[in-house]
Amino acid sequence: MIEKNIYDNIDPEVYEKRRDKNQIEKYQYEHWQPLISAVIAKYSKGSIVLDLGCGPGNHSFEMAKYAKQVFAIDSSKRMLDYAKVKYPGIHFIYADAVDTHLENSCIDVIFSFGLFEYANKEKLMKEISRVLKPGGISVILAPNKYSFPRFLFVILYAIIGKKRICNEPSFGQMIKMFHTFGFEIVDYKMDDGLFFLPYKLDTLFGRKTWLFTENFFKNFRRNPFSMNMFFIIRKKYA
Repeated sequence: MIEKNIYDNIDPEVYEKRRDKNQIEKYQYEHWQPLISAVIAKYSKGSIVLDLGCGPGNHSFEMAKYAKQVFAIDSSKRMLDYAKVKYPGIHFIYADAVDTHLENSCIDVIFSFGLFEYANKEKLMKEISRVLKPGGISVILAPNKYSFPRFLFVILYAIIGKKRICNEPSFGQMIKMFHTFGFEIVDYKMDDGLFFLPYKLDTLFGRKTWLFTENFFKNFRRNPFSMNMFFIIRKKYA
């Protein structure tokens, strides 16, 4: 049985317009979307592709431009109903990301953007490993547990004993899971400069501050406080 998805409480049309008034969402999109579009074009070409946690289907539509076949899975019925109307030519499936019901080793490339913080991470990696062909690629974008000030909320919630809706992974946790489930790292990036600013300051100074931080950390392999983590991994041959 699929548990109720928090995105069932969100109007898809409102969700689509979230960047119009939210500077954080706008910066994140401008920073990460060019990379996402580039890897979709590179790895989808001629492949059987799975968009895991497809939401309103925008990335699924991008994949369909290049892929041999696209499966788009989400556990939010509301988001899927919206996606089916917007992109009628794509095969959308209502299913749990940790139990897709797809055949073993049937997918060439799996994309997962903004899913790991909501799912059981070990079960999700196990399912990705199960349906992906040996030598197949998985592309993952996930929030960083130790971005600022997210890690302060993690500590605070732990102290007061309150459960958070999101359970963001850390860089180390992701790397460990990749190795545990038989993946090698092709590439990764942790290079956005995003951090939360007090109310209204993000509108006044956010973009300049985030770009300054982003440029500063270009001198290093990664920014440990990056709001997001981007991984390209490959399933090893047995």
